[in-house]
Amino acid sequence: MNTLRRTAFLAAVAGCALLAVPAAAQVESSTPPAKVGQPAQQASPGNALKFEATTKDYGIISEGETIDIAFPVTNATDRRINITRIQVSCGCTKATDNPEFIEPGQTDEIKVAYNSTGRPGRQSKTVSIFTDESEGGGLYTLTFTGEATQINYLSERNIQFGEIEFGQGATRTVDFLTFSDPPVVVNGASTSEEKVKVTLGETVDVELDGKKGKRTPIAIEIGSDYPVRPFNTVLTVDTTDPKRPRYTAPLNGTVSGQFIVAPRRLAMGRLAPGSSVTREASITTRKGGDFVISGVRTGDAAQRFTVTEKATPGANGGKTLVVSFKAPDSLGAFSSIIEVDAKMGDYSETIRLPVTVQVMTSPENAGPVAPQGASRPALPQGNADAAKRTVVPKK
Repeated sequence: MNTLRRTAFLAAVAGCALLAVPAAAQVESSTPPAKVGQPAQQASPGNALKFEATTKDYGIISEGETIDIAFPVTNATDRRINITRIQVSCGCTKATDNPEFIEPGQTDEIKVAYNSTGRPGRQSKTVSIFTDESEGGGLYTLTFTGEATQINYLSERNIQFGEIEFGQGATRTVDFLTFSDPPVVVNGASTSEEKVKVTLGETVDVELDGKKGKRTPIAIEIGSDYPVRPFNTVLTVDTTDPKRPRYTAPLNGTVSGQFIVAPRRLAMGRLAPGSSVTREASITTRKGGDFVISGVRTGDAAQRFTVTEKATPGANGGKTLVVSFKAPDSLGAFSSIIEVDAKMGDYSETIRLPVTVQVMTSPENAGPVAPQGASRPALPQGNADAAKRTVVPKK
């Protein structure tokens, strides 16, 4: 009886040991071996290089100004020290023209350029220097601090017009403010959009938070003849500022037409080869009223997409586009842009409706959802969800 118990006990211990082996092996394999020649991820603090100072204060500068900062350093050893990497803490800082190594007893500089654009107030940035001075490498951390004040600036960093109804136009005014001595003068302002008019106003005295300076108003006009589409441009202001001669601000918005399309993008779902699918889109007017559809183009040379028109029940003069797609025997994503010419009195507008569909072998998930991986028609820059429309102005 004792022999049987001893045998069972030994068998159980052996089984536990066998089960423990894979787990131990898994723990060991989870840590990959270090690659020869690569520096350790956590370098030890270095002591071969002696910096004149590891912290610098650049004082007070004007926001938008770019300054150069240098950290003198000497190799205090009897062998060459290679600088393997320089890492900065912010995209606003760039390491420029730095040595790859420092010879014994040699003195050199670690140089960085700091751009304060968009970073007003007190700032603190770091620069990490990695060397090969020991087996694990050497790490030096440099810090520079300072303050950027808004001495010369635009009153708006991002100029948003929002939605503008076609034919109405819109005007916004932003100010260029200068509190420097002598004051900065605005020489001109412009955008890359020919149909966006920019006009400089008269410079006047201004006092803000106890500071006296100058204000130059800049009027930005979106004309009543601006076409129906999103606009996305940049206001550029040229000045006499020697440190920052050009100031910029994004400028965007959308000019909307008299017709509303829903949805703005027609996703026809997924379907099997040889099958068909039909989806609808409605067209209404912003202010109500009857209109006619004078033409429809599918932009599909293979004529897989077809479009018919029907009245929208309950809508005041609304129309419904019935879009059908006949799937070929081949698989893939298909897309097109349906152009609809709509006319209301003397007003004409061409509406562009993107459509997408995917033909696949397993259409179980078929439904009015955007095809995964389907190519989408290009839309105007600045508003990826907006259907582009081209307006023919009133005659």
